[in-house]
Amino acid sequence: MYFEAVHQQAICRANGIVPDLDTYIEMRRETSGCKPVFDLIEYSLDLELPDAVVEHPVIVALNNGANDLVTWSNVSACLITIVDPHLPVADKERPSRIYSHTTSSNLVAIIIT
Repeated sequence: MYFEAVHQQAICRANGIVPDLDTYIEMRRETSGCKPVFDLIEYSLDLELPDAVVEHPVIVALNNGANDLVTWSNVSACLITIVDPHLPVADKERPSRIYSHTTSSNLVAIIIT
């Protein structure tokens, strides 16, 4: 998945495609390199966690939170500007919506849920 996500990210950049916020977040999680590292940690400790544990919502949220912490600390401004794809081409320079996404909000969301 990592190499597929990096490839997809390169295609988006090359073609000037700005993904929607949810797609961007998932792409960042896939390109961070955290998921392969989590697997290597399990392997290095000679653990084989059952699928029921790995797929449990709490574990998934913890993995996403740790991944987001690494991923978003790498974003210089922690601000994503999403350009509405329905704007005329001349207006693509003007962002129509701005979303703020920070590591601390992810952490709070995980603690609350």
